Amino acid sequence: MKDCPLTGTRLPLIVISHGRGGWFAGHYDLAQALASAGFVAAAIKHPGDTVNDGSHRDDLSIRASRLTDIIRLVGFLLDDWKDKVSIDRARIGFFGFSRGGYTGLARAGGKPDFRRIALYCPESDKTPACEQLRNSEIPPDPPQDARIKAAVGADAGPTYPFTSENLAGIRTPCKCSDPNS
Repeated sequence: MKDCPLTGTRLPLIVISHGRGGWFAGHYDLAQALASAGFVAAAIKHPGDTVNDGSHRDDLSIRASRLTDIIRLVGFLLDDWKDKVSIDRARIGFFGFSRGGYTGLARAGGKPDFRRIALYCPESDKTPACEQLRNSEIPPDPPQDARIKAAVGADAGPTYPFTSENLAGIRTPCKCSDPNS
């Protein structure tokens, strides 16, 4: 629920990132369960990659902008939100589903190799991401946010930009689930 009253102080915060084409209330049941268990749960709508706005859904840029969205959300909650004093700044976690899981991997220190996406781009594929790769329009390494101390990625896709080598930088405890493994 939006703007639920808070009970308590030094509450842990969990930020929630939806999947490709999702929206902030797509994990309402999770947010409600977290709030009932004493967490502050905050979900975000990633502009350009929602159910109502797919304007950047297939651009490589969305992979970086999602991380910036998370950093801004955490910053708002810790610095500008009316109930900011209720949050325990040392207990901030992240939950991401699908592309939100990818967001969590990159946020936690994974360095996606976007050139690996090109392996899935035959010449006939004219999607924006494949065209950007062919034009060498590679996004910079995603921003990091050390304030987030734990992460869960559920069905973390797309993971093909990651290898064991470029996931070695993850220092945040993470739990990723993949129904195909």
